[in-house]
Amino acid sequence: MKKIKEIGNDVFIHEPVEFINPENLVLKSNIVISSFAYLAAGKGTWVADNVHIATHTSISGGGFCILESFCGVAAGTRIITGTADPSGLTSSVLPREFQSVNRSFVHVGRYAELFSNVVVTTGVTIGEGAVVGAGSFVNKDLEPWGIYVGSPVRKIGVRNKEKILKRLDELKEKYNMVPTDFSKIIERVHNECKS
Repeated sequence: MKKIKEIGNDVFIHEPVEFINPENLVLKSNIVISSFAYLAAGKGTWVADNVHIATHTSISGGGFCILESFCGVAAGTRIITGTADPSGLTSSVLPREFQSVNRSFVHVGRYAELFSNVVVTTGVTIGEGAVVGAGSFVNKDLEPWGIYVGSPVRKIGVRNKEKILKRLDELKEKYNMVPTDFSKIIERVHNECKS
C-alpha cells in the first residue's frame, strides 16, 4: 500500500478509512478523519490544519480538493471533484483512454462549514466562513461568510465575520495556531482547471 504524501502532527484517523491515491494526499496538523470516510486524492488533495472530516464523508472524482484551515466537513458529505461526461463512454471500469471524464476541483475556504449530507459538485469554491446547511446541493461558488441552504443552494443570511474572527484570534493566540497558507496551491489548481 502506498503511503500518504505528507502527514503532520496530531492527525487522528479512526479506522476504517479508505484512501485512494494516498501519494497525492497532504494532511497538515491537528486533523481528525472519522470512521468510514472515503478519500480519493485524485490529482491532489490538501487538508490544512484544524480540520475535521466526519464519518461517512467522501471525496471522489479524481480531480483536486483543497480544504483550508478550520473548515469542517460533517457526516455524510459528498465532495465531487470530477464527473463522467455523458457525451462519451462513462463506465469507470473501461481502460482510462476510453473513459470520458471531466476532472476539476473543489475548494473549501477557511472557517467554512459543510453540514451533514451536503453534496458539492465540481468546479466549486466555497468562500471563507461560508456555511452550508444539511442536505444542501452546491453547484455554484458561494460568497464568503454567507449562510446557504437548499437544493440547489441559495443564500439565506450572513455570518458575523468580526465576532468569529475575534474568537479565532483568541484561539490562535492561546494555542499558537496559525492557518496553513495554501495560496500557491489554490492558484496552481485554479489555473490548471481553467485551461
